[in-house]
Amino acid sequence: MTKKTSSASAGTRKKNARKAAKGGVGEDIDESVPQHTQKTQQGKNKKLSKAQKRALPKAKRYVPPPKPPAPPIPNPLDSQGLAGQLPAELVVALRGLGKKDDVTRRKALEELKDVWVAGVVKGEGDEVEKEVREAALVSSTPVWVRCCLR
Repeated sequence: MTKKTSSASAGTRKKNARKAAKGGVGEDIDESVPQHTQKTQQGKNKKLSKAQKRALPKAKRYVPPPKPPAPPIPNPLDSQGLAGQLPAELVVALRGLGKKDDVTRRKALEELKDVWVAGVVKGEGDEVEKEVREAALVSSTPVWVRCCLR
């Protein structure tokens, strides 16, 4: 008759053999601590060889899933369709307000103040042109508010 082989791994067989040799009594080896930690605790001055280091189980680290990107804040010029309704020069100035660079924002504000707001306040041009400019400035207020909140 042939000898039965166990389906346990070599490490499990060694662990069971140590328990049997110990007789189940004593606190020399703590089962809650991994074996490779026990070995290093028993012989703190001993260094492991490369083969022993490769044989040690790799500790799994938790890698959190990446955070989803924040949804972009829609530009009122595009989301409300203002870009097609407003005059092109005003759209260029309003897009300048949305930029990050301080110089670009300052130039856009100066253009709005000097060309658009001053033109409406002073009443330059004929009445129709003044009405168009005034309506364009009023309808572009969501863009102004969005740019001022930054």
